[in-house]
Amino acid sequence: MSELLGWRTTRWGMSANDVLSVMGDEIVRTDRQDFEGFYSDMIVPNSLVGEYVFEALLQMRTSDGRLGRVIVRHTADLMSPPNAVRSAVASILSERFGPPQRIGTTDVSMTAESGPRIFR
Repeated sequence: MSELLGWRTTRWGMSANDVLSVMGDEIVRTDRQDFEGFYSDMIVPNSLVGEYVFEALLQMRTSDGRLGRVIVRHTADLMSPPNAVRSAVASILSERFGPPQRIGTTDVSMTAESGPRIFR
């Protein structure tokens, strides 16, 4: 298991049972969703990043079932402009994890400003 901080009390490389053990009641189990090289069946609702509320999807690597990525999705907050939220959260996450490994996506409909920032 890696000693690098993951989401809240998790560490990158934890097994699903380890994640459940340290996160306890914060975790909501969901139907499994498959992503390219990852899957998720656990979310952390109402996760604060700065002053903004998100839902965190804890994604396990398909290859070994260990925590490899966390996706944060902004919940409905119509008072906050999306770009302002995105910039504020990117700054907060950069302070904690360092600069993103990647900005943007290969999806041509998204720009670097609106696309995902991948922190690992």
